[in-house]
Amino acid sequence: MGTWDTGIFDDDVALDFLQDFEVGGASAINDAFATVQRDAAAGYIDRDNGSMALAAAEIVATSFGQADPKLDSDLLSAILSHKGEVRALSSMPQQALLTIDLVIGSPESSELLSLFGEANLEDEFLAGVTGLRERLEAISQ
Repeated sequence: MGTWDTGIFDDDVALDFLQDFEVGGASAINDAFATVQRDAAAGYIDRDNGSMALAAAEIVATSFGQADPKLDSDLLSAILSHKGEVRALSSMPQQALLTIDLVIGSPESSELLSLFGEANLEDEFLAGVTGLRERLEAISQ
């Protein structure tokens, strides 16, 4: 699976997405969110697309001042490379919340959630995503 733990960036795909973000800026976030919305409309969210979307949501939360305290300094530096550009798009936190809800909707419609369930790590994974969701909700209020 290319995943070594249940954290948002404990995944090769998420780290690759972060590199894409460093190059492409906020457009990479928009693309990740739009891809998950298209997948959801088709009935099934691909594992890689779900992982990229959660990474994008974490970038949004961090850019708006709600960073995960577990982020190491290298990740934090990469995430904040386009902080101003992300913050300029005021709808980003709401888009991130919508996207998270799609990714964790059900194992039948989300490959990522299904894989964590198969590995008996669903509760741990969901706890991390719930923390991200709560940080995004704090921005939206």
